[in-house]
Amino acid sequence: MTTIRSSRGGPWEPTATTAPDKRTALTAEAGYETKQASEYETADTHYASTVYQSPTLGAYGCTIVLAPQWSLRLGAEDNVLITSFVRTDMALLLQTEIQTRSWIDVLPSLCADARRVYEEDHAGGSSLISESLSMEVLARTFGAKLHKTEMQLAYWPAHSAMTDFSVEFDGVSLGVSVTRALAHPTAPLEVADALRLLQKKLSGVLKSTAACYNAEWRKQILHIWARSERVVRVLEEAYSLLEPHLIANTLCLVTHCGSLPELFEEKSTIRQMPPPRLKGAKDEQHLKVLAESDPTSAARTRAGSW
Repeated sequence: MTTIRSSRGGPWEPTATTAPDKRTALTAEAGYETKQASEYETADTHYASTVYQSPTLGAYGCTIVLAPQWSLRLGAEDNVLITSFVRTDMALLLQTEIQTRSWIDVLPSLCADARRVYEEDHAGGSSLISESLSMEVLARTFGAKLHKTEMQLAYWPAHSAMTDFSVEFDGVSLGVSVTRALAHPTAPLEVADALRLLQKKLSGVLKSTAACYNAEWRKQILHIWARSERVVRVLEEAYSLLEPHLIANTLCLVTHCGSLPELFEEKSTIRQMPPPRLKGAKDEQHLKVLAESDPTSAARTRAGSW
């Protein structure tokens, strides 16, 4: 088992890197070179989907993904690491940074897979934005294709830990669990807090992987949203303290997003259930029918008119 941490060494440092595949932009000596990624459709016996990869810009040792309403920065060699993760058993921690417009602008521009995550039934909670934006990033950055949404995944036992959705990545099925590194309202996130979060989420990843019986993934991506660079550093420090059996063969993708407060402030979207009906209670229409069928109602009416 190999554990790799993608290191940025503080500020992004210029490196001369030639991309090994079509998803990584070329970093040229002059500064940058752009490469347009095309959209294409693919279908197999399991499902059909569209790849929504965005164009990229390679510059100063990193790759910039240019989506309609957001841009994302990652290490120039991170696509190589992702491909290695997909094909081999290894634990991996990657850091990225995203800049977005407001959610009102981002929502209409989501790719079809991300909109599906946003619109379809889910298990509740306050994670619609974080989960749909995660799918958007995975699709436009790495070419991932949505397979099953949260409520389409089935588990045994039924009350097992759950995964948010599954994707197909270079022909390999992966689960995706999404979380946000949130601090207490009155205190900053500390290493101990981040450690508890990672332990809980990584343990859940392993349990849901073992329990899901209608998808074919053997490992998952844990996508963690961080509101600041400080939180990213705290998460990295906490990750270094984890037991090997917890990090297992999971990719921890940490994305710093400081420009979209809605992602961290989203309110619960649990559907409000109607209040339970009391046993024997009748609705208004039922009461009207009963009154009309009462054989004594005519006599009472006549008595009242005397």
